[in-house]
Amino acid sequence: EKAFVRGRTDDSRENLNRRATIVLEVIMQASDVFHATQNWHLYHKWNERHFFQAYKAFRSGRLTQDPSIFWYKSELLFFDEHVIPIAKQMSESGVFDSTGDEYLSFALSNRQQWAAKGGDYVASMMARYHGQ
Repeated sequence: EKAFVRGRTDDSRENLNRRATIVLEVIMQASDVFHATQNWHLYHKWNERHFFQAYKAFRSGRLTQDPSIFWYKSELLFFDEHVIPIAKQMSESGVFDSTGDEYLSFALSNRQQWAAKGGDYVASMMARYHGQ
């Protein structure tokens, strides 16, 4: 059911506040994954920066496992367990109009592209990190 629907019969102040709280919670969750609900170029740009940050932490001893080993699979898991469910909530809430649908569409498309090309992207990020 949509968070805000015109003509509801239960528009008490309490129910309005409850629905507004739910929407705010979704927005806060979305802020953590927002880069993955944008076009491929923006997603890849921020994903690469995050990868470089993690790889630098690994090289300096602040991260115990080399991210190049787990990055591909962890991004798929990230999409499946976080990004896509949050994008679905945004789409289904009715609060974001067609923008919510756009976020979901980009998330699904980015997940599909990552599944097809992510392994190659991890290899190219490693090469760029090492200046090759």
